[in-house]
Amino acid sequence: MTRPHDLETRIQAVARLRDAAPSEEGLALVRTALTDKAGRLAQRGAEVAGVWRATSLGPDRVRAFERLLGAGAKAEPGCGAKTAVVDALGRIGEDLEAGAAGVGERVFLAGAAHEQWEAVWGGRTDTAGGLRAACAAGLTAWHHAEAPLVLADHLADPLAEVRAAAARSLRDRDREDGVPLRRLRLRLGDEEPPVLGECARALLALAPSSSLPLVAALLEAEDDEVFGEAALALGESRLPGACDALCVAWRDTFDHERRKLLLA
Repeated sequence: MTRPHDLETRIQAVARLRDAAPSEEGLALVRTALTDKAGRLAQRGAEVAGVWRATSLGPDRVRAFERLLGAGAKAEPGCGAKTAVVDALGRIGEDLEAGAAGVGERVFLAGAAHEQWEAVWGGRTDTAGGLRAACAAGLTAWHHAEAPLVLADHLADPLAEVRAAAARSLRDRDREDGVPLRRLRLRLGDEEPPVLGECARALLALAPSSSLPLVAALLEAEDDEVFGEAALALGESRLPGACDALCVAWRDTFDHERRKLLLA
């Protein structure tokens, strides 16, 4: 069994490779790290592989991901290594051949649906939110056919970070096929106002004329955070109609804090 101080030494040795030029010796060290049962060591290996854009390590990353995905929270709490593998695949995606890209998409699809429940004080929490978000972003960047379906599911995810990331990914697609989903999320509301803010920004960018009244209506919200997200989204859009909506909101409120947001 690897002793704690030995593991720390190995982690530091791999981490230092981030600032070094790729070499055969370094590739061998990273490959060994990816096969290690210790999630933290595998995470450092995946991070270095991404920085190096090392396509030769693609199969090793995929095997590491699939091993850790099935091992559960005990082997890799926090999903850091799995997320690092996904980030690395996203970085080198443009360099992959069609077959290897297909393997990467398989990883993204599996990770986009993964939940990892871990014990916390008073109950359990799902620590795979960041992983799901990263996988959805990867599918979007690779123009995968199932990306819109994954993003639709993520807009209804229990975790706010996943919902917000889905809204950003839909905006990054720069396509109007994601507009109805974001309109629905905006109309349904959200317990986390930043999610609504992301949806509003995306809608104003992709479908400004039809979305402006919907976003402007949020300026009538009782929740100050929702009001603030709407005001910021409208201001950032630079649309002529947005300025009119902000002026009306200024006229209709005497709340000092809200007026500060309108001027931001």
